[in-house]
Amino acid sequence: MASRPFLEHLAAPAPDNARPWLAARVGQLPPGALDVLLRLALAGARHPHPAGVRSLLPYVTAPVRAASGQGGFARRLAARWARTLSRAARDGDWLVVTEELLKDAVDAECAGHLALPGVLDRARSSAP
Repeated sequence: MASRPFLEHLAAPAPDNARPWLAARVGQLPPGALDVLLRLALAGARHPHPAGVRSLLPYVTAPVRAASGQGGFARRLAARWARTLSRAARDGDWLVVTEELLKDAVDAECAGHLALPGVLDRARSSAP
């Protein structure tokens, strides 16, 4: 299985060629592949691809797998891309990405808030 540094090494000389190849296989590659794609999107300031980033949303907003712990990093990369994309390049796909990232952040906050009473109950029941 390819590692993130290897994928970044392959993508560096030809990001416009690597981007579609990686995007077509993001679900089959290691978790780091998503980060590589998002970094390519950030580096592609000359050639922004809002539709490409939109196609990655299901992977960006997927529940974090405990073993990888990388979900938050992908979310931050996607948010940085949305923030730094030039106003002229912001289209309907950019808007969908931005809305989904906001919804994901609000949902995560709400889930954490709703889980707090359960955590407090468990802490009280295990206290001596």
